[in-house]
Amino acid sequence: MDGDKYRFKPVLNVHDRKGLLKLLSNNDAQGLGGVLVEEVEESVPHATKALRVMYTEFAVPSSFV
Repeated sequence: MDGDKYRFKPVLNVHDRKGLLKLLSNNDAQGLGGVLVEEVEESVPHATKALRVMYTEFAVPSSFV
């Protein structure tokens, strides 16, 4: 915290769809499981669109789609 300013830091260190795909691939390969949709929405701009595009490759909760 610098003075009276607060800087938001998202939970996931992902900034775009390619980074999200890489994170999910690594988690799958290591057997770590999935990530919360809320965490993705906080980290990736236009997360809804990114998840819909990647829906065919990964399991996305049916309530989301």
